[in-house]
Amino acid sequence: MPLPHFKEEGQSVDLLRSYSALRHRIEHLGGSLEVISHIEQGTRIQARVPYTLSRVGDQITAPNLPPANASSVSETSITTNIRVLVVDGHAVSRAGLRHLLESYPDLHVIGEAADGVQAVSETLELGPQVVLMDAQLPNNQSMEALKQIKQLNLETRVLLLSAQEREEYLYETLRAGADGYVLKNIAPDELAHAVRAVARGEVLVQPQLAGRLLSRFGKQGRGNTPYETLTAREQEVLHLLARGMRNKEIATRLFVSERTVNFHLANIYQKLNVSGRTEALSKALEQGLITA
Repeated sequence: MPLPHFKEEGQSVDLLRSYSALRHRIEHLGGSLEVISHIEQGTRIQARVPYTLSRVGDQITAPNLPPANASSVSETSITTNIRVLVVDGHAVSRAGLRHLLESYPDLHVIGEAADGVQAVSETLELGPQVVLMDAQLPNNQSMEALKQIKQLNLETRVLLLSAQEREEYLYETLRAGADGYVLKNIAPDELAHAVRAVARGEVLVQPQLAGRLLSRFGKQGRGNTPYETLTAREQEVLHLLARGMRNKEIATRLFVSERTVNFHLANIYQKLNVSGRTEALSKALEQGLITA
């Protein structure tokens, strides 16, 4: 492996030591370091380092590094940005949402769309983690775009932003696979929290909407074929889930560990014959298993 050309002897010794230390650390990670040096064209250094993504939280975790000495590169934790696609029919609204979201260091707007067709196209092209979409796009485009996005890309989360408190529409969006539903009067910090929550795979509905939704539709499912009976604790967990609470918040409210909440949720999903929060909430509403 050729080394770079150095003119000063002292400089070459220092750089050689740094180079050797860097190569050793990269090879320890299972990677490689390639140095190509040409007298006329200069020196090119190419490093390849594998990494793994941790699904817990938003941290990227690299393999453990050996202890660093004083001359080695300092190590810092790296946080992933949440990639967001903003969908709204008004350019001013899109610009406002972009400015708001990007004021948070972990939220990154990677694109915009003005209608449902463009929303589906940009989702396939850009691969956002979260699509923040106006719930009232013209000609019912929001619902159609939601269904198509969920059919084409199950990993993308869709958070609807609505100007109207329509329980019927909220119910239909949840059935179609929406991961969250919030009103446009939501506070900036709460909207940022909602984006992060749905990016983690949670379902988020503002409490004031969830309460009315349960009250309105909970009774409509009574009389249908019941599912296996939920325990009193599972009923509590399901009710708090419908209020948009995260696992950690449910655990705090019930004075149990987050692991216990996950256990109850697994039992709920099994009894309702569902695979996730959105479907569990929809079936609970249909069957009247929870009340406001």
